[in-house]
Amino acid sequence: NVTSLLDVKGMTADLFGRICNEVTTRSDQFRLLIVAQALQDLDRDGVFNEAAGDRILAHAARDVVVDRSPLTDADTREARFTVSIRE
Repeated sequence: NVTSLLDVKGMTADLFGRICNEVTTRSDQFRLLIVAQALQDLDRDGVFNEAAGDRILAHAARDVVVDRSPLTDADTREARFTVSIRE
């Protein structure tokens, strides 16, 4: 977060105000924690309530790091990239 710069020794509100539009927290590396669950909702109310007998039928979790730095975009009109994650 750019506002974390305010925690840097010597950083003043005035200096931060002058440089904040020139600083970015953009990164080419991302850590993704992905969790998926298949649930049984016995009363079909859309709320998971274990006390009412609802159960987790399946659970999967993945912790991956994605590095998009080698990606290029041949079509400059397209603003999205597709990233495939292989384990």
